[in-house]
Amino acid sequence: MKSQRDRIGSENYTSAAAIDAEREHTESRAEHRPYGRAGGPRVGKKKGKEQRRFVRFPVMCRVEYAAAGELSVGFTGEVSSGGFFLKQARGLTPAAQVSCVLHLGSDVPPVFAQCLVRRVTADGAGLEFAQNDAKARTAVRKFINERLVVPLEAQANATPADVERYALYCVETGRPDEGLDTFRRAITARPDAIELYEGLAALLLDRAGLEGPAAELAGRELEGVLVGAAMLGPSETLHAVGRELEALRTRAHRRKQDERERFERELEDALTRSASRPPRELRKKSWAGADPFVVGRAPFVPFPAATPGAPLVAQAASGGLPAKAKAP
Repeated sequence: MKSQRDRIGSENYTSAAAIDAEREHTESRAEHRPYGRAGGPRVGKKKGKEQRRFVRFPVMCRVEYAAAGELSVGFTGEVSSGGFFLKQARGLTPAAQVSCVLHLGSDVPPVFAQCLVRRVTADGAGLEFAQNDAKARTAVRKFINERLVVPLEAQANATPADVERYALYCVETGRPDEGLDTFRRAITARPDAIELYEGLAALLLDRAGLEGPAAELAGRELEGVLVGAAMLGPSETLHAVGRELEALRTRAHRRKQDERERFERELEDALTRSASRPPRELRKKSWAGADPFVVGRAPFVPFPAATPGAPLVAQAASGGLPAKAKAP
């Protein structure tokens, strides 16, 4: 019986074999999972592992690369906008610079990319596109959008892993609200899938860590998600989310308390300084709008007072009285 690679030959394989690649790669690297199979934000401590910035899509594509002075051919297990996982890579070492050619499809031009080897495992190697290789990143992102994301969006019976992958890709591309709505719709359709609750809880936790009304609303919604998911059974991920939510609220309460205490100290210092000033100084320092008879630092007098015993005509001629008070 021919092996899978023999059946594939030099062609790309992006259909049913992608499911097998996803399962194999996920099981072999379970310790790298944040809360699902798609990557995305982590829950809890990172424990020294790099936090992923890009959503990974299980897809098998042919890759040609130069390693140890030889031209080798391999296949991807996962592809993201930032790089790919090369299965059964040979001759690669961490931090090495590698020139690769990705064949994303028979109707897609090959992508020439400069890559950096990030890690090497028994199953293969993780390669990242060079920071200055914008052309390769753009080409792969276009492939993901057109060939992988659009079908996920159109699926009516998407699996929890597909829902999570699409939602996290929305977050990656700057559409966090759409990602949250994707999880909410999926939970409404499949209220028994605890994986969906885990994905929604992780996104809500990220938003609850911010400041403002949106963070408060996210925290309240997250409480409801945790309560609803608790009926489905235990979840280590949701338990970690609950602990981090409690820690966030503790820090927020402490921050508000510190701000209130600082305000009270400043107010007390201001009142102490004001009480030690003489009344006239306080009057000069007061705001003009607080006293209609104080403008700036000089008192405002509507009209000069008349000098007793002096003729009114003389005072009016010298500006001592207003014009309407002048004698005829």
